[in-house]
Amino acid sequence: MKQKLDRQPSEATGGQAAAYRKRAWVGIGACIQSPYAGLVAALLAALIVYLPSTTSWFWQDDVWYLPAVRHADALTFVRQAFDFRDTTMPVPAFLEHYRPLYLTGWLLRYRAFGEHAAAYHVMSIMVHLGNVALVWSIVGRLTRRNLTATVAAMVFAIHPAFTLSVVWASAATDGETLLASLAVFWFFIKYLDDGRGASAWYSASVAAYLVALLLHPKAIVAVVPLVLYYAITARPSLRDVRKPAVWGEFVPFFILGAGYAVVQSYVSAHGHQGELYALGWHNARNFLAYTAIAAMPRWRFIVDPAWVLYFPDALDPVPLFVGGVVLAALVVWCFMLDRHHSTMRRFAFLWFVGAVAPLTTFTPGAVDRDLYIAGPAWALLVGLAATWVWDALPRAAPARVCVAAVLVAAVGLSARETWIYEHDITRRSLVWKSFTQELQRTHPVLAPGSTLYVTNAPLALALFENLDLAQLVHGFYPGVTARAISDSDPRRSHLGPNEYLFEYQSGQRVAGEP
Repeated sequence: MKQKLDRQPSEATGGQAAAYRKRAWVGIGACIQSPYAGLVAALLAALIVYLPSTTSWFWQDDVWYLPAVRHADALTFVRQAFDFRDTTMPVPAFLEHYRPLYLTGWLLRYRAFGEHAAAYHVMSIMVHLGNVALVWSIVGRLTRRNLTATVAAMVFAIHPAFTLSVVWASAATDGETLLASLAVFWFFIKYLDDGRGASAWYSASVAAYLVALLLHPKAIVAVVPLVLYYAITARPSLRDVRKPAVWGEFVPFFILGAGYAVVQSYVSAHGHQGELYALGWHNARNFLAYTAIAAMPRWRFIVDPAWVLYFPDALDPVPLFVGGVVLAALVVWCFMLDRHHSTMRRFAFLWFVGAVAPLTTFTPGAVDRDLYIAGPAWALLVGLAATWVWDALPRAAPARVCVAAVLVAAVGLSARETWIYEHDITRRSLVWKSFTQELQRTHPVLAPGSTLYVTNAPLALALFENLDLAQLVHGFYPGVTARAISDSDPRRSHLGPNEYLFEYQSGQRVAGEP
């Protein structure tokens, strides 16, 4: 009897442990089967991949915006930013873009964080996470398939071609513009699908479109998925299409888009870098280039022969050929294969083409970060393709295990490629930080009107006729002119009364620098 009593506590404890384990497995299974599991996985993947970027610093275009907001009067700066006729502001329609909210965002971030670069990068990551969540929500609502939404969210979260848009402070405009553009689409879907509060959703969609336009000209195509989605859900007949009332919902969007196009044309006509942009939506070469970069992100940019001096590895006909093959395969899959079940695929393809179209106006060629605006459409295409393959296989077939393994491997490889690209950007930005800190230690003060000659300058600073170098030095030493010279330049030993020399000692370049 005593032995039996002695065994009871241990048996009870063992039974409780087994019950706890069972509950834990049930809980884990419930989490995995939850419709939000894919969203959580995509958000965690994006956070893990991009968190190291918080160690990055400012570089390239950042040194143009920082001086513009460092000592600016807030009210004057905002007024000039919104007045497209004013060409006197410190950053006059930079790169011929009218984007007053983006410039205002720089002012607000600087007032909040100063020159603490980590805070800028944290904000970019948070915006990217918001875009991932919207992609997951929109794709799930469009397809009613959790698998499609999960794959699309994961593709968008860690696609290597989107790295620069998240890691680079100046590229915050990509994330913010896309966030507003996706909000336009999400609000419009709610307007068409929900009976209650329809006018509120519609007003929110129009307001989000205005915000998107004021962030960047790329947002002008945010109306494309709205029209396509309306055509899919309403299915107007050919007779109805001719009726203006059918398209009445889009009148405010068209008015805003047309008005912004007029303003943008004025700014472009009075811009200072007109050679970079031209009406080129017919540029098939750029369509092939962007498709190639989306399919193979290692081709980060494809440029014209005139730019090979700066990007010697970029000119290659192979990416254009691959882009043509991928584009042709997408056309066959979306419009010819399985015609009775390809409505959503056609929608995704036309959305992608519509989002890429304005990017062909960049005359030197294709750059990977531009694809961020078209990223949701590409992610939807990949998600639909994965779902199509998955559904085509028998339920219990080993092939499904292989497909799942391929998807997991693709996620791992994409994350690794993104991390490598991100690490490379961070290293380059830290060279700019090292240069700035060493310069300030060597020359704590430089009088306005003086000239600074720099030897051993980082190669990226000396490109483009020393524009970045001059702007970086001017940002910390107002009124000072800077120019990179060689070690053998005779000006080194014959400095005038208002001339100074700075020899950068920490190194000229980082591995992989163009």
